[in-house]
Amino acid sequence: MAGLLQPAGDLDGLLLRQPADAAQQVTDQLVQVGVKAILNFAPVQLTVPADVVVKSVNMALELETLSFALANR
Repeated sequence: MAGLLQPAGDLDGLLLRQPADAAQQVTDQLVQVGVKAILNFAPVQLTVPADVVVKSVNMALELETLSFALANR
């Protein structure tokens, strides 16, 4: 992925869907080009500077919640 990222310009945030073993490296590269908000679907806790917002989504929990809602309607 090195060399593929350009400065973010008007892009402030994005959705991150990377394998767990690559998520931190990709996050570091995104932060370097100026991304300030990340929606993280990788099953890892990401480390970012204080001025970057990360919202992690636990897909297993979300699917469980959806399944429960369907079963109990």
